[in-house]
Amino acid sequence: MIHVETLRVHEFRGVRDLTLNLNGKNFAICGPNGTGKSGIVDALEFVLSGTVSRLTGRGRGDLSIKLHAPHIDCVTPEDAWAEAVVRLSQSDKTMTIRRTVKAPNTPTLTPDTTETRKVLAYLQDHPEFALSRREVTNYVLAEPGARSKDVQELLKLDRINTLRLRFTKIARDATSAERSAAQATKTAEAAFDRALNLTAKAQTAVQVVNTQRMILGLPALSEILDDTVIIAGVAETSGQVTAIVNKAVASNDLQALREAQAIRSETTFDKERTGTVDQLKELEKDASLLNAVVRDDFLKTALDLFDGEHCPACGVPYKFDEFVSIVGAKRAKLVEVKALRERAETKLAPIVAQLVTERDMLRSVWPHAKALISVELMGTFGKWGVALSTAIESLQDFLPVDATLKTLGALPDPEDLAPLLADLEKAVNALPEPSAQNAAASMLGAAQERLNVLHTATRTEARAAKEAKVAAKVSTLYAQETEAALEAIYQKVQTRFSELYRKLNADDEDAFDAEMKQEKASLDFKVDFYKRGKFPPGAYHSEGHQDSMGLCLYLALMDHLQGRRFTFAVLDDVLMSVDTSHRREVTRMLITEFPNTQFVLTTHDPVWMKLMQTTGLVPSRNVVRFRKWSVETGPSIWLDNDVWSEIEAAVSNGDVRNAAAQLRNYLEYVAAEACQAFRAKVLYNADGRYDLGDLLEPALNRLRELYSDGIKVAETWNDAAKTDLIKARKINLESAITGASIEQWQINPAVHFNEWANFDQKDFGPVVAAYRALVALLHCPTCNALFEVTPPRGAKKHLLCNCGASNISFTRKPKPSA
Repeated sequence: MIHVETLRVHEFRGVRDLTLNLNGKNFAICGPNGTGKSGIVDALEFVLSGTVSRLTGRGRGDLSIKLHAPHIDCVTPEDAWAEAVVRLSQSDKTMTIRRTVKAPNTPTLTPDTTETRKVLAYLQDHPEFALSRREVTNYVLAEPGARSKDVQELLKLDRINTLRLRFTKIARDATSAERSAAQATKTAEAAFDRALNLTAKAQTAVQVVNTQRMILGLPALSEILDDTVIIAGVAETSGQVTAIVNKAVASNDLQALREAQAIRSETTFDKERTGTVDQLKELEKDASLLNAVVRDDFLKTALDLFDGEHCPACGVPYKFDEFVSIVGAKRAKLVEVKALRERAETKLAPIVAQLVTERDMLRSVWPHAKALISVELMGTFGKWGVALSTAIESLQDFLPVDATLKTLGALPDPEDLAPLLADLEKAVNALPEPSAQNAAASMLGAAQERLNVLHTATRTEARAAKEAKVAAKVSTLYAQETEAALEAIYQKVQTRFSELYRKLNADDEDAFDAEMKQEKASLDFKVDFYKRGKFPPGAYHSEGHQDSMGLCLYLALMDHLQGRRFTFAVLDDVLMSVDTSHRREVTRMLITEFPNTQFVLTTHDPVWMKLMQTTGLVPSRNVVRFRKWSVETGPSIWLDNDVWSEIEAAVSNGDVRNAAAQLRNYLEYVAAEACQAFRAKVLYNADGRYDLGDLLEPALNRLRELYSDGIKVAETWNDAAKTDLIKARKINLESAITGASIEQWQINPAVHFNEWANFDQKDFGPVVAAYRALVALLHCPTCNALFEVTPPRGAKKHLLCNCGASNISFTRKPKPSA
């Protein structure tokens, strides 16, 4: 997609004004912690995507780009900006992106064309090109649920989890609605049965209805369906007057209410109430538990009230799955409290159910009472009903606990309603006995009213059941299909991940394998440990291996997500813990597996930085070293950062002591790398410390041997060109060794090159030039990578570089058979 040519940062984060030339190649920034490296990472992320992950997202509190992205001394937000010149991979054209903190969402594009706008839109949609070590290890060590979310966000699959959560919530709500509808149907059915005096279930509803219709001289009904009118024809029957209150129905309703209330006087109910009170009092005694219960209730309410866009408590915008994840994680920490609450609510459930039954019965009796008793008594009747409903709501709310305890201790007493019910019973009994025809018409009329309610409730329940079934099926099907699709993706990613990791650890984990498995909202990740089984990465692997796993997983994910578009990545100190022996493999992997990707790497380790140069991962001119940082000036860097330029600059300034120290340190580093690369034999030191005298001569002698072997092999193939090339290299090497007077410096190893510091400027200049020429011959002239024997163990097969321009084979031509 793009390669960054130049980056300019002005009054942004800790940078006052700085221009970096990346030249479209890999780029490294080295410096101690606190010298401003992360400011460059932030600037790259900001100019390309409009975001700064360090200032936004989960856990960032009151941080913001507009307030905290500008340099602390920057007066106006428009003066804080970043500008990048990028080259488009497909067209090889360049575009300039300039973004200010004042208007981060409206960058300036030059040129502003359809093509450049598409590129910018893609970059803004893929801010995952910037990765820190913390994010790398999160992919590996995170809990399965968090890993699933992070990986799906990286793969742009986060809407999968969002929709899964929404479908789950819809299914849960539909199931709850179905239960409520079923309860309403049950209540309506009981009321209908009482209207027909079917409490004993001696007859069916259609039998009772037909008996009453026969009394009225009406034809019988074959069945009672949703559209059946059981009072059909009653109005045309002459002389039939329907009473305001059906005596039989009123008696049945009144008896049902009394039976429901009588349950509360039984020992079982009182035992349940007492046990619930005792448990709630125990909970109330522990303030910490009580506070946790209150907190969990608040979180649960927040989930119920979340509108999909903003937190219902603070109004902060959140994505659906992000909010659910945050609140869910907080609730997960309250597992014990949730269990205690659930046990208490379980004990409360039968008490609430009993009170609801009483309320339903009371509602059936209400119309009879309204028609038969005085307005004054109805006021008392109404107050008792309100008190009952209030008690139900209080117990269902559960919190505050003290209010629940107060309600349990003072439930509306059925005895308070007893006088009213007695008066109502007298009024019902005092009703005149209707004629058979009037009684039949009245019963059918009352039953029709309740049948209408039952039909409505039944239709509502059927609709709710259908919706719940569909919602459950959709939720299940969506989960199954997405899990299958994700499994296919993760299978591809885990294969690529394992392949990359094996390249880094071929010396001891060449059979390494991994397993990624999606289960609902979790992504399980296990890795092989020396064929002892698969375990979580944090179980047995070292921190360094975990770091390299994180990098390999990120690269595998990006490979899947972007493919050929993966042309730019920022790795912010991601390999801090990788051991030295595997860093070379990391650089080789980045070079060979991602040759079209421009990596910007930061590190505080100068050895790691030198290795990136030595292996050819980063050109020498594409390394900047931050020496220090101050709030007034920002990062202080060596603009001319090539080591030879620094040494030669010191010589030019007459600072031979500094130049000598730098030269010796660099030569020791190069010699150590060369011994590793050439598989040189070094005299063993028990303390593990080696200086230049221990390393340089074995490295050079080994290269001599390799050239000699290469000449012999080339001659067996009659490859005159290759033979002449290797001979020329060997001659040049011998000449450079002589020029650097290696033997002279090795006469007295105790000197350790310290005598250099006594040279003057004229004496030391030629020494620097001689060693620079010598070191150059250890590297490929094309890619500047150190020559290396492959494989690193066993019989040597090649001496080659990263680009392949230099390749000396050690495989002899087979002799012809006799």
